[in-house]
Amino acid sequence: MTSKMISLYTPSPSIQLDMDIRFHPDLTWGERLFLAEIKSMCTQGTCYYHQNKLAELFHVSKMSISHWIKKLSQMGYIEIVFDMNDKQCKHKIKLLK
Repeated sequence: MTSKMISLYTPSPSIQLDMDIRFHPDLTWGERLFLAEIKSMCTQGTCYYHQNKLAELFHVSKMSISHWIKKLSQMGYIEIVFDMNDKQCKHKIKLLK
């Protein structure tokens, strides 16, 4: 993990994978773990994110992160919010469920 990623996000030593997510038939295991990680990141309901950093953390492509975000957004679990006041990191994830 790079120092840039650590400054943006330090993973929690443990995450909770809720039963409704753990057994959801329409989510892949990657999407399930990704959502659990997002929930641990967004302790205040929203959090900044960078697709590059998340791709590096999960050892997947930026395209995979993009697909996971899109699917979770379409399913109503998250919403992407843009912060036009922050030039470094304009994207935020907002938890909906």
